[in-house]
Amino acid sequence: MIMIRSGNYSEFSKKIDLFRQSDQNVLYVIGESGVGKTSAALEYINKNGRNNEVLYSVLALPPTLKNFGVELLLKLNISFQKHMHTDQILERVAMALKTHGIKLLLLDDFEKALVSHEGELEKIVMFINILSKITDVKIVLFGLPEIHKLSGRRNEVYEFEQSGIAIS
Repeated sequence: MIMIRSGNYSEFSKKIDLFRQSDQNVLYVIGESGVGKTSAALEYINKNGRNNEVLYSVLALPPTLKNFGVELLLKLNISFQKHMHTDQILERVAMALKTHGIKLLLLDDFEKALVSHEGELEKIVMFINILSKITDVKIVLFGLPEIHKLSGRRNEVYEFEQSGIAIS
């Protein structure tokens, strides 16, 4: 376990960089509210996202697959029409990520997905896994400890603690 003191994100950045080089597609970063998950993400983007390979987004409310796709399209400045079917939006997201050369997607507040309507959580998680495979985008999900149960054996979990960031 590596402890990262408050305000020092160099170890966190190193771990994200190692994740980007790994064969894993999805990483869960968990911790209680206010421990620095979002700050770490924004610091990472500030120092490493200048080449536009990194995209940061917050899970939109209500947490539906369509809203998730629309939010990503908005972040990528890609147009869409309100009447578009969810599949069309998701296809456009995959194409846009490739076109823009996005290699890392940081998705914050992922615990919102846990309160989604029946079936939406599974759709969102499935889309994230498919998206990471077909686009070669590494995806980091930031959220409260409850999202830990979504992580499978194939995914790594980093846990933030009040005194800093614990990475196991």
